[in-house]
Amino acid sequence: MIINDSAYGEQEITNPVIIELLNSKPMQRLKNINQHGTVDIGITRFNHGVGVFLLLKKLGASVEEQISGLLHDVNHAAFSHVIDYVYDARNHDYAEQFHKQMILNSEIPEILKKAGFDVHRIADHDNFRLLERSLPDLCADRLDYMFRDAFHMGYITKKEIQALISALVVHEHQIVIKDRENARKIGDLYLKTCDNLWATPRAAGSFQFFADTIKRALELNIITEEDFFLTDQELLDKLKAAKDEKIQEMLKYKWEFFNKGTKQDHDMFVYSKARYIDPLFLENSVLKRLSAHDEDYKKKMNELIIKINNGFYIKIIKN
Repeated sequence: MIINDSAYGEQEITNPVIIELLNSKPMQRLKNINQHGTVDIGITRFNHGVGVFLLLKKLGASVEEQISGLLHDVNHAAFSHVIDYVYDARNHDYAEQFHKQMILNSEIPEILKKAGFDVHRIADHDNFRLLERSLPDLCADRLDYMFRDAFHMGYITKKEIQALISALVVHEHQIVIKDRENARKIGDLYLKTCDNLWATPRAAGSFQFFADTIKRALELNIITEEDFFLTDQELLDKLKAAKDEKIQEMLKYKWEFFNKGTKQDHDMFVYSKARYIDPLFLENSVLKRLSAHDEDYKKKMNELIIKINNGFYIKIIKN
């Protein structure tokens, strides 16, 4: 199988288990789940899952960990992290509770069993430390969505992505960077993408507004929580079919209608998740944390964290 990945270019996949998993219903559903909820820059959860798999493969991870990376987002709800705003889940982790359930209630266990893999082990991210780590460390999940999103935002080229991937190394079972210079490049790229895409007033405002639309539909029994695990379009079609004037009015608002407001002049106040990295790098074979050796980066990182944690005043531009 040949995949032309938007961030990594043409890639050949030969492992029959990976190919079968790619064609499974849970993975195919992700083709219709927007990576960024209400903000569409042309990336799906399927694209990201494949990217995490490719990155883990590049880093020499076991096939078991590659499979876990491929499947790590099958639990995502329609419109991705918008559902977190329905439940005020500030860590953006609402869907995590459904990860194992989504895998077990599908054809995936049989696919893995045939190939000799333990589905329960693969469904537990804690078993795979290249795939997932807590902030502020690097992991394949965090790196892929950074590379992918930064490329789509025009912040980096495919050639530059390959150069930065070449600067990564697995050291003591974790992903670190070979040198300080590339650690700073990767750190800056991550903070820039967070500040301009993942945690902006416009994105947070549109997430909260659409979440409020979903909340109303839940209260009126127009949808149920089970509908969160439809595709984006299927959930949207249910909302559009609602015989409720307020829902129909709310659905007219797109993410472009939300801008930064002020404490004195705003329509909403919302929070977003502060995403940041403080990467480890090697210097003279010694592992070091970037912020401990780069005061400018430390200041930049902390200022962004404070800005996001303070929340956003949002002004709605009437359509």
